[in-house]
Amino acid sequence: MRVLTAALGALLPENAIVVDEANTSGLFIPGATAGAPRHDWLCLTGGAIGVGLPMATGAAVACPDRKVICLEADGSAMYTLQALWTQVREGLDVTTIILNNRSYAILNLELSRVGADPGPKALEMLDL
Repeated sequence: MRVLTAALGALLPENAIVVDEANTSGLFIPGATAGAPRHDWLCLTGGAIGVGLPMATGAAVACPDRKVICLEADGSAMYTLQALWTQVREGLDVTTIILNNRSYAILNLELSRVGADPGPKALEMLDL
């Protein structure tokens, strides 16, 4: 993860739009861009997951002259994969980076926050 955060901080283009749905994998990414050229940062709109890919699509449609970088957690990406096809079909300038932790990690975190004690079958459903 350190390599990704360092690369993003060093290579982020001027006036880029970063869509951040990296969730549990990307906690330290915003800090790595503190010294990067000016950019906009769009993040989760609440507790729901799956908004990153469509948000990146919308940002690229709204600002076709700007580079869009989408930081997407693997579990969240599973909700709206069709947005990738839209990005390709429309020729949108979006670079999507899928952060693979092989789990719906944010859902595991939320289960622990509410004190749930899921059984093995429930935990299998959160494993990618």
